[in-house]
Amino acid sequence: MSVLFLVSALFLTGSFQTAYAATPTTYTFDGFEDGAFTDTSGQPGAGYGWNDTGWTPSGTDAFLLASEGPIGSYHTRIQKPNTYISRTADLGLFVSARLRFWYKTKSVTSNYGYVTLTAVGVSPWTYSFQGLSQPTTYTEYVIDVPAQFVGQVVSLKFGEAGSQSRAYVYWDSISIESLDPLNTPTPPPTLDPHQVVNTYGRLQISATALKDHNGNAIQLHGMDSHGLTWFPLSDLNLNNTSNINMMSQPITFSPTQGVPFPYPSSAVGNLVTQWHIQVIKATMFPNDPWNGVNAKSYDNNYPAWRSYNFNLVNSIVQAAINQNVYVIIDWHAGEGNDSDPNVYWTNGHVQEFFTYMVDKWGSYPNVIYETVNSPNGIAWADAKSGKPGLKTYDQNVINLIRSQEAANGYAANLIIAGTPTWSQDVDIATNSPLTGNVIAYNFMWYAGTHGITIRSKAETALSNLASKAPNQTLFMSEVGTTTSSGTGGVFYSEFNTWLEWAKTKKLSWLNWSISNKQEDSAIFVPAILNNVPNNEIAWRGGDGASIPEALASTGYPMRMGPWADADYSCSGKFVRAWILYNTSQPVPAGCP
Repeated sequence: MSVLFLVSALFLTGSFQTAYAATPTTYTFDGFEDGAFTDTSGQPGAGYGWNDTGWTPSGTDAFLLASEGPIGSYHTRIQKPNTYISRTADLGLFVSARLRFWYKTKSVTSNYGYVTLTAVGVSPWTYSFQGLSQPTTYTEYVIDVPAQFVGQVVSLKFGEAGSQSRAYVYWDSISIESLDPLNTPTPPPTLDPHQVVNTYGRLQISATALKDHNGNAIQLHGMDSHGLTWFPLSDLNLNNTSNINMMSQPITFSPTQGVPFPYPSSAVGNLVTQWHIQVIKATMFPNDPWNGVNAKSYDNNYPAWRSYNFNLVNSIVQAAINQNVYVIIDWHAGEGNDSDPNVYWTNGHVQEFFTYMVDKWGSYPNVIYETVNSPNGIAWADAKSGKPGLKTYDQNVINLIRSQEAANGYAANLIIAGTPTWSQDVDIATNSPLTGNVIAYNFMWYAGTHGITIRSKAETALSNLASKAPNQTLFMSEVGTTTSSGTGGVFYSEFNTWLEWAKTKKLSWLNWSISNKQEDSAIFVPAILNNVPNNEIAWRGGDGASIPEALASTGYPMRMGPWADADYSCSGKFVRAWILYNTSQPVPAGCP
């Protein structure tokens, strides 16, 4: 069966091309033509229960047949009533859609084929051949998809109804098309989202530009996790005591010997498929200044929660490697009372963390290290009293990582270094640059707080690097659509201005944050129970009947996905469109 199936370029893997203007947009899913099915019938060309990741048969009376379909080599036959094939499609980017398929029956019969569409919060819709003159030779049908299903994750079912047994109906070349995808002023890039690292390889820097392994300047875009202690991306319910205890112990695995970390995150795969992220940050706060003795962070109550935080990071790194995207391993100090990251060098915790991460993951070109995210209240240079400054801390961590890479025989991966004043004073840092290559200085901004004055710091920094350290650059590992507090609404115009500027400099960026926290910068709608936000507990897996697990409208856990448009906040909708199309976006429909 030849299957063309539109899923907004989101539920597809593999390369794709997009047509615009008056040409219908159709993405190809060809799960049957490659013969990827299991034949248990003993009949040549027929298959009971084929092994295909797109369509699911309801039972053993949905066949694949060879050489009869109007397109390609295979088609499907439904041979008994109440049997069907089904799958889902994400129509979240479309404002109109149409269904196209080929259909016939074996002979004139009272049985008939039907197509049913369902979606969360929408009454089912069925197109039925009951009472119609049914063709006995393949005929193509084109039907408008009802408007209430557009913008939704839709379940589709192609089946047979009636009372006769073995009164066959046949389907082939099923597709959904759209003439006008939302927010598509320019075509999205043709880079397959699941082949990013395979395409770009190990990153390098020259002439102050981030480049792929072939020396081509590139710009990466992606998403930051929130603090993993509070908003983990693990598939495990981390309000479940047994899961917490398991993740709190060292877990034996060895990526270099082909033994992967056993609990990767589904969220990463869904963000790659549905958002086309090219890089994700695993954000580990070493210190939790808000929860005191109850904190599960790395440094609080050390070493009780050390392995727990290691494993939360491991979950994301393994998933990023599986999905062929880059991953930033982030020591996210700089919040609350840990403004001076040198305290972690003194107590040895940062050495322990990066030694472990380099040993486990440093062989992969996917991996990027971030020395410290948002230090504040510490100068770049050492104090006259001899107290080490931020430059000394960054250089110490860089030297440690490079030493571990060399000891393991690994090539050098990109290192992002924190800069003063919440990683904004890149002009000061680059005036006295760090020693080494493949180093980028973190440059953070929030559209509602920062503007041209902060951008001018980046301009100065790039000029400094051009003359002082051309094998270094800037990297925007945390940017926001809101004010720096994560509140104040979404500043659409200002965010557009920032990212259009970033394109001219080819500066890579990640948006904060992957969470359902009740703040405007979160990409998902908050979890509310009895008018009270229960975001963190619900996100981690709920708390029994008292606080239910936060679910996406698709029925899956919000922390895992897949998601539909209704699950995204205004910031989430806006940033997703930016990542998909890499150009200025309008205010999403229904957003202030």
